[in-house]
Amino acid sequence: MALLAGKWGYRMRLTAASVVIFMGFDAPLFGYWMLPAAFFLIVTGTTWVIRLLILPAPGETEVPPRRRQIALLVGTSVLMLVILLGMSTTVRFRLEDHRYRPPWQGGPMASQIYDPELGWSPYGPPDVIGQRLERVDLSRERVLLMGDSIFFGPSLTDEEQVGKRLEARLAGYQVINASVSGYSIDQYWLTLKKILPIVKPRVLVVGIFTGNDFQISSREMGFGNHKPLLRWDGEKLVRADVAGPCIDRLSRSILMRVLWQNRELAASTIASICRPATLSRSEAEKSISAMFAAIDALAAEVGSRVLYMLLPVDGELQTMALDRYLYLSRHFDLYQLLVQGKHEWVDFSAELFKSGNARSPLFLEDHAHFGPAGHDLMAEVIHREIQARKMLP
Repeated sequence: MALLAGKWGYRMRLTAASVVIFMGFDAPLFGYWMLPAAFFLIVTGTTWVIRLLILPAPGETEVPPRRRQIALLVGTSVLMLVILLGMSTTVRFRLEDHRYRPPWQGGPMASQIYDPELGWSPYGPPDVIGQRLERVDLSRERVLLMGDSIFFGPSLTDEEQVGKRLEARLAGYQVINASVSGYSIDQYWLTLKKILPIVKPRVLVVGIFTGNDFQISSREMGFGNHKPLLRWDGEKLVRADVAGPCIDRLSRSILMRVLWQNRELAASTIASICRPATLSRSEAEKSISAMFAAIDALAAEVGSRVLYMLLPVDGELQTMALDRYLYLSRHFDLYQLLVQGKHEWVDFSAELFKSGNARSPLFLEDHAHFGPAGHDLMAEVIHREIQARKMLP
């Protein structure tokens, strides 16, 4: 008791109060019910710290002015963090954070929730496909699109996105857009394993985004969430991700939601703590090559032909992609893998930059996604390639 009453006791209480604040910011968010507990810890810890700072410590007769200033700084800093927390939580709760994914038994569908195999995926009955939750129409022949947000078109209506624009050009066919924002090539393959036997399309078009599909397919973290990592072991593709629980735990904590205001800082923090597995460049090339072959094999089992479409970043003709991507575009690497694997493919860059300009006006401000005119051009190119290759009767 004497220890707790002296200067060391004062320091221990101050440390304990700081830990309580940190526990509040680091509370895991498995749903809205955690928010009251988190805010209770933050308020309790902050009140405790400020009380210790503004009252005389053992052996003091009055509080030094500097410590009062520190107390004011602590209070205002925590208040600002709480405000940021509220803002970021409101934005980022669109992706459900439940680590439990119940089997579909009816009820509301969701464009994305936690998925133990894929990291995140749409939620609904088996015949509802993609982030746009499109239901398979068995009365018509079908064409299937698979990709990430570039094909999905997050800022576009259902009628503006590439799937509907292609469907308007293919009389009698249903075009289903199975794309999910944030996906990479490994997630394309794992998703197709589930949906190809249901959709059984005549043609499968896989959009490969050269800005980050290669890079994200070589690591087990994408946009703050755990994702599958597949490694080619010489005979087959095997799961190589090891840090899933740690990544999900950190990425869903309140503290990380504040840090996600700076994407690079948050991602590097998670990487430094969880040590997620990453493939070397040569390992990634072997794995992606195997994924392309596996996608072709899956399609052949249901009688589908596959067309890969390389989707570039704006300024693809430059050596460096724009700063938003913070890494080199892998356009040439992916092109080589498609050529070496003798896959059927088309390069959208040829259409976008055929005027010789290094930039295309069809890109949105993020220099990666396309507006309605860009999606219409994608549909035109896909339609032209399908006809030229006689992929449909």
